[in-house]
Amino acid sequence: MINKKLFSSVVILSLAACVYSQSVLGLKYPFGLPLQSGSGPSLSLGGAGTGVSDDYFGMVDNPANLGTMNRAVFNAAFSLSLLNIYEDDKRSNHAGFGPRLLSFSFPLGMIGALGFSYNQQTDTDMKFRLARTYPLGDDKIEEDLALVRSGGMYSWQVGVGVSITKWARIGLGYQRVYFNNQTSLIKKTEGFLSDTLIDSTNTGFTGNGIRAGIQSSVQNLTLGISGQYVFKSDARDKRTIRGTRVKENSPQTDAPITENLTYELKPAPSIAFGASYIITPEWMAAMELEATLWNRFYSEIETVDEVDRAYSFSIGTQYIPAPNLLTPKYHEIMQYRAGFRYSQLPAPTASEFAFTLGIGLPLKEGGGLFDVVLEYGRRRDSRYQNFTEEFAGIYLGINAGRKWYQSAQNSY
Repeated sequence: MINKKLFSSVVILSLAACVYSQSVLGLKYPFGLPLQSGSGPSLSLGGAGTGVSDDYFGMVDNPANLGTMNRAVFNAAFSLSLLNIYEDDKRSNHAGFGPRLLSFSFPLGMIGALGFSYNQQTDTDMKFRLARTYPLGDDKIEEDLALVRSGGMYSWQVGVGVSITKWARIGLGYQRVYFNNQTSLIKKTEGFLSDTLIDSTNTGFTGNGIRAGIQSSVQNLTLGISGQYVFKSDARDKRTIRGTRVKENSPQTDAPITENLTYELKPAPSIAFGASYIITPEWMAAMELEATLWNRFYSEIETVDEVDRAYSFSIGTQYIPAPNLLTPKYHEIMQYRAGFRYSQLPAPTASEFAFTLGIGLPLKEGGGLFDVVLEYGRRRDSRYQNFTEEFAGIYLGINAGRKWYQSAQNSY
């Protein structure tokens, strides 16, 4: 990775003039900005899915949820993200779109259910540009400084879940984690001294991890615990520095310099506790508390600010007007949800909060659910006064289910 002094300088410049920047606060975090993951129903509850027993929640929140499967279920979630960055009287706007989750689960009879999933866990995308002009003797110097980052952490998972008693389910999964990040610092100077410098670092990490969970339901109450642990593995940095410099009567071209670095890296493990309660057939409430153990993060070349644990809290509710009618009207089986979450970020002085509103639109013949989720929130770091990131998002979720013996005419 580019050395800390370079990053510190860029952060200060970004906070001073964030013209094209995206999620500047994520610059200081080891894997970028943490993202809320889950299927559409979970996202609309603020992410409180660990203690919810529902096949449309898939295996991302809790692999033990696979133990509830009696049909094949497909989940997909896509995100349209909007971001406003405020610093004093300056403001910049940004947008991005991409897949957040793909998941498929199907039952295996007496031995439980098998699930596969892909999800994005963090985002490092960031663009920043600072342009300035200043006089030097009889000439003017024009200088451009740009920082471009792209990438994030992604994971593929395969897991099994089984019901061990009438009241309890357990799940266990294997996780393959990928982190890729391309960072380029570009400096251009024109005038008395013309200079172009490009300092690029490509970081790659691939690790193996495990996920485990348990859910227990007693009457209307469901409790759940889930966690993940990624083992230590090698990360690789490839740094390339190249540029040209032309002075008056002294042309010179600098050849690219390439450096390769291999070091040990271990992501921070996490654990989550969740609960849900069916208040009435129409109303359900859920909550979740998660801790990311940054004191267990390890890197041979990078340190994290002194924070033992970063906590997040989510709470949400769901309302279905008439879930038990034999011939209900369409609006009476629509699912209305709302949620709230508060999260500490991977720095002791940084946090974010968000509100969510969602609606689940049932597909015909009970074969699926289409989710639309709206999110609004803010994040800030108390070390940087008068600086705030305001974000909003639109999530589109597709959840489809069918039993193996179901007629093809009723397929989703």
